[in-house]
Formats: sequence, structure tokens, C-alpha cells
Amino acid sequence: MFNRRNIMFRAWELRNTVHNGRRWLYCNGVSRELTNGEIFSTCLRQAWAEVRRAAQIASIPAADRQAEIVSLKNEIAALSLKSFRYDIGQTERACRARIAELEAVAA
Repeated sequence: MFNRRNIMFRAWELRNTVHNGRRWLYCNGVSRELTNGEIFSTCLRQAWAEVRRAAQIASIPAADRQAEIVSLKNEIAALSLKSFRYDIGQTERACRARIAELEAVAA
């Protein structure tokens, strides 16, 4: 079902781009050095999560995806009508990210 070879390539890509040179973890006031195995296992988990998320979105029927995209675009348009006292940036970014996810599967 899933192409494990591509997942492994994605994990190595994450390892070489995101975590290259970052070997320290700071948590709860304690810092410690991460081993290569810990870094790669984190990247592998993230690669699997990306694949599962893409499969979950692909399982949504095309008509429902299009309806959700239209709904999100309407929500973004309505955000401009809100008062200036509301911070719309986070909501707009979340809507745009969801639209990008839905459109990536359709392409």
C-alpha cells in the first residue's frame, strides 16, 4: 500500500535538511545531545505521518474535497470583514494550509 522506499528517502531528506547540525534537545530546563538514531527515528516518524496524512486526504471523495475548498475560500473572504481587534492571521494561515493539502491531492 505505501511505498516504503519513498518514505525512507523522505526520512533521509528530512534528516539532511532539517536536522543537519542540530543535535541538542532542550526540554524542561535540561539539554542533552541527541544520537544519530534518535534524530533519524524522529525523521522517520515524521515521514510516515506525512504519508498517512496524504492517504487520509486522498480517501476523501473529490466532490467533498472541492466543497471543502470552496467553504475555506469563503471563510478567508469573510475574514477581511472582521473588526481589527481580531487577529485573523492564524485562521487565514490554517485555512490556506488546508486548501494547499486538499489541492495537492487533486493534482
